Amino acid sequence: HFHPGDEIHADGTITDNVNLSEFKIDIHYAGDGHGHGKRGEEVEWEYVKVFPISGKSHKFHEHITIPENAKHGKYHFIIYALDAAGNAADFVEVDIEIEDHEDELGDGPSLTFTNPTHTNRIDANAGQLIQIQGIASDDKSKIKKVTVYLRDENNGNAVVEEKNFDNLDTHNYTISTSVTIPSSSSHHADYDLKIEVENHAGQKADKHFKYHVH
Repeated sequence: HFHPGDEIHADGTITDNVNLSEFKIDIHYAGDGHGHGKRGEEVEWEYVKVFPISGKSHKFHEHITIPENAKHGKYHFIIYALDAAGNAADFVEVDIEIEDHEDELGDGPSLTFTNPTHTNRIDANAGQLIQIQGIASDDKSKIKKVTVYLRDENNGNAVVEEKNFDNLDTHNYTISTSVTIPSSSSHHADYDLKIEVENHAGQKADKHFKYHVH
């Protein structure tokens, strides 16, 4: 698919058993569009151009710029050819879609956990192992990385443990890892477990789980 302002490159070769006379590129709106009101008045884009040609074979390479105000939706992209006898050669039709980048991204990644699941700060012991089980998902862009941080809130959120899961390329990634509350933790220490996910479009989401060493 394409975006408003993009340039379409049309390449091909037309052949016929007699001399060719012309070929035509026809792009027109085919429906299923939706407007966002972001770019002023959207219009159903139409592009028609006829090229005189000769010979039994013709190579073409055309650059076609999509207007910034082209209405979102599906378009038919058709190439016709006529030979010198006025006969229509076979035509080629391709469906293309025009949409904004925002349409592709969706709402961004999400995180769901089966462990931990608490929403308030809970008590923990020094040296305690915290199991982390969950899923990072995104139905539009793919997951790029997941990062797990355990931070000491009484020491300027200093990271005491970090785990990185990089170079991912999937819509659903199963998180299965753990962190350990430092065994040297003093009484009344507070920790923040942060799990962050980022997709290939740069969108992020995170979840926090709080712990108090008593």
